[in-house]
Amino acid sequence: MSQAQWPGQRSDPASEFVQRVTIVLVGPPGEGKSTQGNLLATGGSRIVAPAFQVSDGFESLASPVAYADFEFEGVYHRIIDTTGVFAGPANMADRLASCASYAAGGIDAFVFVLRKGRFTDELFDQLMAFQDAAGPGSLSRTVVAFTHCGRETMEQLIARCRQSQNQRLRDVVSRIPAIVGSESQLPARYAGDRSALLAATAGVCRAQRGAAKPTPMDPAEVRRALREMSREVEGLASSERRVLLREKMRGCEAGLASLAAVRAALQEARENQRREDSSRDERHVLVDEVRLADLEVQRMRGAAESLTARGASARRPHALSCCTPSCQDACTPCGDVIQEILFDFRKERETEIQRGFERADALAQAPSEAEVRLPPQYQQQQQQRRKSEEEQQQQQQSQQQQQQSQQQQQQPQQQRQQQQHQQQQSQQLQQPPVAPQEAQGYPVYDATNVGFWPAQPAVDPAYADYITNGLVPQMAMPTVPHAAWPQPKIPQPPPQPAAEPESLYGIGMPQTAWLRSWFPTAAART
Repeated sequence: MSQAQWPGQRSDPASEFVQRVTIVLVGPPGEGKSTQGNLLATGGSRIVAPAFQVSDGFESLASPVAYADFEFEGVYHRIIDTTGVFAGPANMADRLASCASYAAGGIDAFVFVLRKGRFTDELFDQLMAFQDAAGPGSLSRTVVAFTHCGRETMEQLIARCRQSQNQRLRDVVSRIPAIVGSESQLPARYAGDRSALLAATAGVCRAQRGAAKPTPMDPAEVRRALREMSREVEGLASSERRVLLREKMRGCEAGLASLAAVRAALQEARENQRREDSSRDERHVLVDEVRLADLEVQRMRGAAESLTARGASARRPHALSCCTPSCQDACTPCGDVIQEILFDFRKERETEIQRGFERADALAQAPSEAEVRLPPQYQQQQQQRRKSEEEQQQQQQSQQQQQQSQQQQQQPQQQRQQQQHQQQQSQQLQQPPVAPQEAQGYPVYDATNVGFWPAQPAVDPAYADYITNGLVPQMAMPTVPHAAWPQPKIPQPPPQPAAEPESLYGIGMPQTAWLRSWFPTAAART
């Protein structure tokens, strides 16, 4: 009979209706897995040779995969005993994958064999590791079989497991569909223990009818995941976390921890490392800010102490002095500020002086006011303005005459005569003497506005207002030879100060030298 062929299997189509169940025994070595397989296959009979080799040690002595076929109540069963399943997730995936050649229709149920006793965290991790290797949904097809139960009945065992204070055990009971117990040392329990275990597997098959059967994990994928997690562990910055996760990885490779548990521990380590890095960066930033604030406080304290020592009567420093008066020269921050102020000040002064020179050049090149004829619109405005001024003068004169008439009526005759005499004298003194040249119409030098202007008798009365307001239109000058003109006396300008200002705007540079250093052309003009 080949590995894939079942007992009683026929080549006719009717054989397809014969029910078959494949059960895989898993569990740590030395827990009674092979004894449980012989109980299922032979019913504990001493006449039939045992299908699986039994060992009292903790090492697996059986072949990597062993199986036995039997019939129970008209149903054909195949029991597959795996060894070395808990030698690591990769080895576990290899063993479960090798069961595929012995289970033609897939695995219907798993029996996880454990010795009755304390349910530790290590056993819970082994059960979770088995779930990772067997594939999703494998726990819903798993029956936990406790061995060495003694005389404790099935009902008592189930009640004790459900009422246990062990959180791990209660978690397992809530995840699996059934729990059974057996005792290999009491032959009277063989038939009952066998029937209870096969009934539990039959219940699993009925509950999972129509559902997809679990697919074991690919061994190559398991090894790739282990390598990636190992690299991530070595990449952690904390040496303590690396040591802890290395121990976790070794437990996973030994079958004592699941891949999911290692992934969760690695994710937690990464989160903790990220929080520590963020906290460390924040501390460094805070330390830098405190250091800068301390330096600023020290600088301000030094400046305050220096100002306090100077006293209220001390000379106030100018705008370009150093922040700390005790410094002989400007310190680096103050020197930078002073350079920026000087640069901006020089640019502004350069622009202002350049504009002044441009205005002076424009005025020098523009025609004189005497050569410009007034436009008609301006003449009308001038006439209206003159008319308004004459009306104002007439009103003022009338008011003055009224006031004078009132005063004359109040004053005696003698006082009026004295005032008239004084007014005549003052008028004579105010009138300038008429030079002979003015009488003949020669030009006269006007000291109020440098230049030669026609004498008053030679001026046309129509243009007297323009001369008064500084606007002189074209007019005919008297034809008198230049040699005949009298030489006017040009008044001398007022004496200038002997020395120039010591500095310009507090820079400490003489005015003329400062202008020459910036504008050689402007200095030549000055």
